[in-house]
Amino acid sequence: MDFPFTTEVDAWVWDTVTSLSGHDESQHLEYKATISPPDDLVSDETEWKRKIEREITAFANANGGIIVFGVDDGGNPSPFERPSHEIKQSVTRFIQNTRPLVDVDIPDPIEVPSDDTDRIILPVRIYEADRKPVLTGDAAVY
Repeated sequence: MDFPFTTEVDAWVWDTVTSLSGHDESQHLEYKATISPPDDLVSDETEWKRKIEREITAFANANGGIIVFGVDDGGNPSPFERPSHEIKQSVTRFIQNTRPLVDVDIPDPIEVPSDDTDRIILPVRIYEADRKPVLTGDAAVY
């Protein structure tokens, strides 16, 4: 991956997030506005989760990549409310049915530098799989 910022998501700070606006999504970088299905998709929550799982396995089957939750499709920060459960559980749920299990790096979330909100952004690094192909929960390859 060739980015002007580190792929070590543990080292990301708010400035790293704001620098994304100059970078389009690619085969190594994906943006998601939220880590939960948008309110208007409640009836299709399962399909939304499958789509995330497919993108994660596609990164694992290729050369790896980064999904940034809390950034819109244009690369602009779009922080989301911190879930009531541990944030790492949200990502773990996306990969729990992959075979072999996808290797990811889930850092602590990046908090918006403001006292007026407790919204967060979460970059997740997906590593290239050692054993390929990686299958989704429904045995598909992406």
